[in-house]
Amino acid sequence: MCASSIYVLADPSVLQVNNTYYAYGTQHKQAKINVPYAVSKHELQGRWKAAKEDAMPRNGTGLGDWTLRPHGDSGLWNPDVSKLNSTHFIIYYSAKSKNAHAHERCIGVGYATRPTGPFVPTSSPWYCPPSAGAIGVDAIIDNSTSPATRYVLFKNGSFDGTAGHISHVVLWQVSVDDGFTKIGDPVALTTSLPNEIGEESPALAQMPDNRWLLLHTEGIWNRNYTVVYAVSNGTDIRGPYQDYHYDGVLLDSRNSTIGGKKIWRPGGPDFVDGSNRDFIFAAMSKNQSGARYIYSATMGYRPANAC
Repeated sequence: MCASSIYVLADPSVLQVNNTYYAYGTQHKQAKINVPYAVSKHELQGRWKAAKEDAMPRNGTGLGDWTLRPHGDSGLWNPDVSKLNSTHFIIYYSAKSKNAHAHERCIGVGYATRPTGPFVPTSSPWYCPPSAGAIGVDAIIDNSTSPATRYVLFKNGSFDGTAGHISHVVLWQVSVDDGFTKIGDPVALTTSLPNEIGEESPALAQMPDNRWLLLHTEGIWNRNYTVVYAVSNGTDIRGPYQDYHYDGVLLDSRNSTIGGKKIWRPGGPDFVDGSNRDFIFAAMSKNQSGARYIYSATMGYRPANAC
């Protein structure tokens, strides 16, 4: 894997539309922006320009009436934007619900005619778990099926360190027409270790041999923060997956360096749509004053040190 720093955003996701890349991140509280984003022309590792606009502005339709503060701070996390059809884009995001307890979150959906928004939320959330929270959303398109199938990938479970709680990486098929209507039952791809508040920010890509590669974050809130991987036993996106937990480490806070600088708390991986090689993730380094920088990376399905 080869990587380089490209911009500052937390919990990033990336979208490519023609020759333009868009990166989205968790809300910017100081600037009162729900969905901050940046744009790069032609290259993933090119020059990124921060947008002044909000992709889901509070003074517009906001985040939806179901959220804690529809036109204020509802704690929007992990926005993911993808192309729904030839005229519309869809955003998935995690936010606090007005009907939830302090540590509970629901997944919302919004639509726009441009990748920069403004995204208009649906009147109700896409999914609210009975307990804990649903976060780390990622839209997945499986083009190996005919016709193609659409899924929502997310973490379902504890994220606040509650003892005894476990979390799952969950895959749920949705309609290719609206990206909202659920089809069938959700499938748990992996399950966290006991009392391990991991399984954050999952991402999926189909490898050259047609098996599926699942990336996700383990070790939240401690210095063992890592991006680990799991691999499907066959070509079915629903698995089963061989989950390596800490044995299948892609990035960690102890040994990973980029450009000669040690990185800390890497997480939030997201593949460029349609690519099984190009992806981004967020990380900090000790000399960056706590800022979470986006790094672009290229996955190599070959021997070590190959990109």
